[in-house]
Amino acid sequence: MSRRKRGAAKMPDVALPIIPMLDMAFQLLMFFIFNFNPSSVEGQMAVLLPTDKDAQAPKQDQIKVDQVPKSDDLPEPVIELLILVKPSDQGGENPITIEENAIRTSLADLGALKKHLKALFDRRKEAIEAELAAVPADKQDEVRKEKIAKIGIKVQPISAVKWGEMVKVMDACRASGFTSVSFSKPSDYRL
Repeated sequence: MSRRKRGAAKMPDVALPIIPMLDMAFQLLMFFIFNFNPSSVEGQMAVLLPTDKDAQAPKQDQIKVDQVPKSDDLPEPVIELLILVKPSDQGGENPITIEENAIRTSLADLGALKKHLKALFDRRKEAIEAELAAVPADKQDEVRKEKIAKIGIKVQPISAVKWGEMVKVMDACRASGFTSVSFSKPSDYRL
């Protein structure tokens, strides 16, 4: 019989195949890189959000129509319309109210809002076209875009209005032709 030495027991060598493991790791990495499909960018909305200056800004009736633009890209809009939005599911008969100067018009739904805004925009566009008669023909498009961009709408909800309803109101404003749409803090908002 053969005798083994104590303490000198030989452990078998374990050989780890590193190259196939690295190969598999790189194959998995390439699989995930090739199959990576980033989600599409969420929709962008061209809106003018309120700033700190808005709290210190003069009241709506004190804003001058002929104020000088602050940036070269777009002129500073003059808020001519204020749209007050209440949730329609709270039993409100007329959830949308348009305030133009001192005149308030209550509307029952988005269809009525679109019709009313389209009529307002068409009237303003006719007035702009009449003013463009004195402008040279080569500058009319530029002046037209600038004057249309100056017509501003501010949408003011109450706190209970859902974001989806606000987006629908904003879409109605944009579909009517208005390009400067901003939001105001809710009328019942308290710190």
